[in-house]
Amino acid sequence: MSSMHSRVAPARPGSGRALAAIVPLVLISLLLPVAAQAVSAAAGHPLLNPANLPAPLQRPLPAAAWNTPGADKALTTTPSWEYSPGGDYSRAGTAVTTVGDLNGDGYSDAAIGAPAMRNPASSRLGAVLLFVGSAAGLPPVPSQILYGVPYASYAVEFGAALAPAGDINNDGFGDLIVGAPGYGGDGGVFVFLGSAGGMQVPHVWSWTIDDFTGGRAGLGQSVSPAGDVDLDGYDDIMIAAPSAYYGGRGKVLLFRGGDGGPGLAPAWERMGEAEGDYLGGGLALAGDVNADGYSDIVLGAPGATGVFPPFWNTYYGKAMVFHGGPGGMNLAPTSTLYGEQFSTNFGLAVSGAGDMNGDGYADLVVGASTNAANGANTGRAYVFVGGASPAMVAAVTFSSAETSGGNVTLLGDRAVGAGDVDGDGFDDVLIRAARAPANVGREGGPGAVYLFRGGSTPSSSPAWTSIGVGTTQVNEYGYGLALRASRRPRYL
Repeated sequence: MSSMHSRVAPARPGSGRALAAIVPLVLISLLLPVAAQAVSAAAGHPLLNPANLPAPLQRPLPAAAWNTPGADKALTTTPSWEYSPGGDYSRAGTAVTTVGDLNGDGYSDAAIGAPAMRNPASSRLGAVLLFVGSAAGLPPVPSQILYGVPYASYAVEFGAALAPAGDINNDGFGDLIVGAPGYGGDGGVFVFLGSAGGMQVPHVWSWTIDDFTGGRAGLGQSVSPAGDVDLDGYDDIMIAAPSAYYGGRGKVLLFRGGDGGPGLAPAWERMGEAEGDYLGGGLALAGDVNADGYSDIVLGAPGATGVFPPFWNTYYGKAMVFHGGPGGMNLAPTSTLYGEQFSTNFGLAVSGAGDMNGDGYADLVVGASTNAANGANTGRAYVFVGGASPAMVAAVTFSSAETSGGNVTLLGDRAVGAGDVDGDGFDDVLIRAARAPANVGREGGPGAVYLFRGGSTPSSSPAWTSIGVGTTQVNEYGYGLALRASRRPRYL
């Protein structure tokens, strides 16, 4: 397997770290099978001319909901902002993320991935739609569109995965990671830098691999910020190729930030231990799990199997926690969390959960969407609490109570930290059930997203529910799910 990278010298308009206001915002996407109209952009220019845009489903987000600093507010029961690009099948909403403040204006910004969107030349290479916040809130149409770069006849799938890069070059602007798992067959990852004028184009850095062991490597299926693992003032990033290397062992690479963007070689890497581990299928910044001041990460290997001490029980799927430190990321995991049933996808969804129990340590949430504890494919999600010696037993288990309609709910298909949405001092989590409600039919419904609140003893019952429209799973409600709009999670 070989790797290739490129880096372009970026402009540095300033220095320092300007943090965006933290607000309780959640981005939830649904994938419609057919959209209505195509988006047209000003030819040859990344900034859209609103006059050229169709009239998609859209609703401006009120400034009070998007940009008001201060106390958190509870989630509303109806969307504050909606957007659909129109046009033929673009898969817009496959990925959604907040970007921090990409242009340094003090307002948080957002991005939507559309990995099948056509560019102005009508090539279906994928795109990322950027929405720049302002005093008026999020705009009804994209502020800027980034288009995928062609590679022979491959379906590039640019925008299939998105994540904030933090401030990778420490210039005060939020940066963006974009995955393109179809690029060149084995995939690619691209990093874009923010600036006062918007997201800089072209990308400042890219990484590709050639997996000569057979199959598609899937580089760019999973991308994530890593925080500042060595406290050098530059945020770091992680990228994964979950299907790479001899039957899907999977590989994760960590790159340190710097003045020019990500490094030219990985500072840390981890390979799956066996074929089919799918390491990096789940990938996330964990926060500071042991409260030592350094960022930690969590990697999922949903296909891993084996036995673990002290009783040598069999596990199915695992998630590994690695601690940051003065020398960078530790080589060996500090904690390993194990799935409890065969083929449950434990570790495919992993995320930092913030501090759910208020003890000063960051916690983790891990999904197992095909767990059958309450019936086939009902699913589960687990919270593992942080500490000086992080717990290996789940402190809270979220299970689907829906047992009708063939039990197809898939709770835990997505799981993210949501911040403290109700201002009670405890962080909360969002968990998707991809086929809820179960009683719609044997194959499940359009999908649902649940909010579980933190507390000194976090509740295992949802405090808030948002269910997709329709009666079938084709809309994929919650397929893209992102935490609130802050440059950095507040627990770092």
